[in-house]
Amino acid sequence: MGRVFSGAMLFVPVTTMAAASFFPAGERLIWGGKWASATTGLYFLCVGATYATVAALLLGPLLGLQRFRAATAFEALKLVGTIGGALLGAALLPTVARGAVAATPMTVISAAVGFGITVTSLAQLFWIARRFDLPRTETIRNLLYGPALAGLTAVAAQSIGTSIVQSAGIGGGRLAAAIELTSIAVTYLLLITLAIRFTAEGTLRETVLALPPRARQVAERLFQLA
Repeated sequence: MGRVFSGAMLFVPVTTMAAASFFPAGERLIWGGKWASATTGLYFLCVGATYATVAALLLGPLLGLQRFRAATAFEALKLVGTIGGALLGAALLPTVARGAVAATPMTVISAAVGFGITVTSLAQLFWIARRFDLPRTETIRNLLYGPALAGLTAVAAQSIGTSIVQSAGIGGGRLAAAIELTSIAVTYLLLITLAIRFTAEGTLRETVLALPPRARQVAERLFQLA
């Protein structure tokens, strides 16, 4: 359980935070700016999705250990977080209409749902840590380090990709969005691979050892773990 916990908290943010990094350029490429207002709200949802995905991955070991009551409580709490967040967002919408909150309704709803998912998922993960005697300090470090590492890498990759397009003097439109998206993706993959390899080698090696043989060989070559 500890190995799944630490490995998931390292690798799940790699994908969820990448979505936040890729979305602005990807949105312009696909929809031409029609959904640009969803960008801020997506950031909140990506944070919630990070912890919710890790909690979902831990559901399998719970079922394998025949902790059926705990698994049922996990699923129920997931519904509480999602529906409760949506209700909270709906309750805040009148403040948007009055101009008391400088945000779009979509951003308010997304932020509220992301908050609800994050709170309930963290409650699930702390319960797992306590139930299976995982060290508190290590648990907190795992909960913070992976998302922070992926988040900072995503910000850096987005800044670099945007700077490349601006420096090249490429005009707007879908061509510029495609070049920017490609630049961000390549930069992110390079930076996150180096960051994981040189700042989280212990967790990386433990996670790779848990993979099937063929996947383990690919991961060892990718991260140069021989």
